[in-house]
Amino acid sequence: MNGRTYDLILFGATGFTGKLCVEEIAKSLHFFHTDGHTFRWAIAGRSRDRLKAIIKPLEHAKVVVDVVIADIEDEESLRRMARSTRIILSAVGPYRSFGEPLVKACIAERTDYLDLCGEPEFIENMMLKYHDLAVERKVTLVHAAAFDSVPADLGAIHAVKALRREHNGVLPSSVEMFLRLQPGPSGMGVNYATYECAVEGFGSVKALKDIRRDLAKKRAVMPHLIGKKPIVTENFKWDGYNRAWRLNHFFADASVVRTTQILNASKPHPRPPAIHFVAHVLIPSTWALIQMIFFFTIFSLLAKFSIGRKILLEFPEVFTRGIVSKRGPSARQRAETSVVMSFLAAGYSRERVHPDQFVRTAWTFPEPGYVATPILFVHSAAALYHSRHVKRDGKVPTGVNTPGYAFEDSDLEERLLSDSRIQVETRFD
Repeated sequence: MNGRTYDLILFGATGFTGKLCVEEIAKSLHFFHTDGHTFRWAIAGRSRDRLKAIIKPLEHAKVVVDVVIADIEDEESLRRMARSTRIILSAVGPYRSFGEPLVKACIAERTDYLDLCGEPEFIENMMLKYHDLAVERKVTLVHAAAFDSVPADLGAIHAVKALRREHNGVLPSSVEMFLRLQPGPSGMGVNYATYECAVEGFGSVKALKDIRRDLAKKRAVMPHLIGKKPIVTENFKWDGYNRAWRLNHFFADASVVRTTQILNASKPHPRPPAIHFVAHVLIPSTWALIQMIFFFTIFSLLAKFSIGRKILLEFPEVFTRGIVSKRGPSARQRAETSVVMSFLAAGYSRERVHPDQFVRTAWTFPEPGYVATPILFVHSAAALYHSRHVKRDGKVPTGVNTPGYAFEDSDLEERLLSDSRIQVETRFD
């Protein structure tokens, strides 16, 4: 454990989400405890004064945390920061604009890396450009290590494991995910930086297609899938079981889970077997559906063009009915909101035209963007820290990875299941 000043640095600590991650790390230092070693961490950013202001309340609580100055536009400062620590958590987005220099610095200095990225184009581009180099330099980088997309990726793996436990000899075929956001009486809110990432992500569709074409050429092994893919909801459909309108999930989760299936196929003995994955969003009422279709149609049309993206970013509250603001959601909104992610795993007991074995699981989290995200980020960091730097058990692979591929064999799932803020249910059909 010698040779580095810090065990962990959080970069981007002065942003809205970054500040909340600082608070979560400070509350969760026991996650990183090891006998005979004092865990040391720091927060990083461009402004010493702003960083000092963040840690001032922590000093009153006798939490020891240092300050590191680093700027995404100063390569040497990033290299210096990476050189000083074992793990960097990056909360600096949009990652398409600001992510790559830190990825390069971490690989160069052999420093492990986690981020909050929910931008498929950035994630898959980093895999294309840096995976082989990261493996060569024995570095682990994990993208989407928070609400995008730990619950979806590990949730799909958990559902398949539950299916195999309940039905001996079953051949897993597919997992469907259903996301239901549950705002409280105060409504919900989204911070501007999160919205900015979404706008930039929708503007990178063509680039993503090109990256996926190039990635497909590099991949020698593709997953062997059983049965038919569940039907994707192209527009909207009433879901009688969930008693809600169902839309196709348009965030990063589906992309990340499918990427995990592809990465998993490269293992000598893939566990669990690859599955078809389809994700849906559940809308509770017809009025909410109408509003969502109206605003999302305008958003998707404008996001295709650079001038449209500028307009979306200039007037966020107009195009989101006041949900997005630079203030972010209030403490009350964060406290009142929750999200349920349900999974339906299906498989075959024998040769059949349709799957005949099913398991349903449901994970309930607090507000996803700014309560669950810090929780998941810190649990992911702790799992990485103990596997790679304490036990050195080889359970977290090197390379540029998704959460499911990185943490499938680690204790991350166990950590999440033991957290009282997260509830998990399993039902057998």
